[in-house]
Amino acid sequence: MLVGEWRLQSRILNSSEPDYIFAKSTQHSFLSGGKYRNELGDEGISWHLMHESDFDNPIIEFTSASISESALITRFLRSVDSAHAQLTIYFTNGLELVLLK
Repeated sequence: MLVGEWRLQSRILNSSEPDYIFAKSTQHSFLSGGKYRNELGDEGISWHLMHESDFDNPIIEFTSASISESALITRFLRSVDSAHAQLTIYFTNGLELVLLK
């Protein structure tokens, strides 16, 4: 459900972390094989979708040599034909992104 190219529709940013890599990017790519990429050249980041039994919402785990971050999927909507989708994710530092596919 996440694989593909996503563009930023809106963001709510915790002002204490304006240089956070996920906050600076307007294009987010979830590639098959669990790789993440953005237009800023941030590569080497892996993503993994987790379903915790205590939560209804899945969690995206991002990891690399310098990153270990989680984001809760708070909303996922898609068109009937699955051609378009909206994804809202909330990071542990307070960043919320609304992405469109």
